[in-house]
Amino acid sequence: MTKPLISVCLITYNHKDYINNAIESILKQKGLKEESWEIIIADDCSTDNTQTIISDYKKKYPKRINTILHKMNIGADKNFIGLLAKAKGKYIAYLEGDDFWTDENKLKIQFEFLEKNRHLVGCFGNSNVIDKNNRVIEKFFLKTKIPNEISQKDLWNSNYLGQTGTLMFAKSALDKIHPIFYKYPWDRILQFGLADHGNWGYIDKIFSSYRIHSAGTYSMIGSKKQLENLNEINKTIYSVKNWRKKYNHILRKKLSYLNLELYKQNVKEKNNLKKIKSMFAVLYYCESKTQAIKALLKNF
Repeated sequence: MTKPLISVCLITYNHKDYINNAIESILKQKGLKEESWEIIIADDCSTDNTQTIISDYKKKYPKRINTILHKMNIGADKNFIGLLAKAKGKYIAYLEGDDFWTDENKLKIQFEFLEKNRHLVGCFGNSNVIDKNNRVIEKFFLKTKIPNEISQKDLWNSNYLGQTGTLMFAKSALDKIHPIFYKYPWDRILQFGLADHGNWGYIDKIFSSYRIHSAGTYSMIGSKKQLENLNEINKTIYSVKNWRKKYNHILRKKLSYLNLELYKQNVKEKNNLKKIKSMFAVLYYCESKTQAIKALLKNF
């Protein structure tokens, strides 16, 4: 196979009830020659029937599907990095095994869009949100009006962050991404890091279904854990000198807010160790120490 134009990267773990939908939604893509794009599926040693299902598809489509079937669990982060490392295409499209694409022309639309807009690092669209039975819970994942182009600075508005199943981005930009991504290969670090090399483009179409279910890695975690995850993401961005210099005020404001919210929850839970930790974080990040002390005392 000659070098593909697009690498479709599908990541999965214990998705036996959903992996068929994900793979079929990829195979149904129209408008591009089959030999112009590849499918790579990485499974992190699933304990259910996921690997058997993937192997059956590999036998059925040996020239189209490449697999990485781990015999030991290596964790989602390492599985993701290993999956991206196998991509050979000019562009990478990404999908998780419990989600699926809803537009059969997704790859064609995004490929042509990026070819016409070479200054962009990638593009994304909208999704709907579904439950474990494919019932639509929310018609739109992104509920606000999205600009045609999203800069790195714009990404501080979380309403502009597309769901990962709608992304397509240039592999050349991934090859130049800040090394911090390989230490913390999280979705927001990926989108933010790629934006060092160009803006993101938005296509006003629904490209995928994002599934919320009890086994989802992020969708079902509690609000406090989501706050802690957001805090870690922003701390990671803050740790990069160039990003800290460029967005110091925004970062400090966001981190002081997140840690204050965590402080409030820790006070309610009477978790003294975490309360002290979040208190010192508020004092460290807040640019006005007077405001920080007032906010802490108010919620003591």
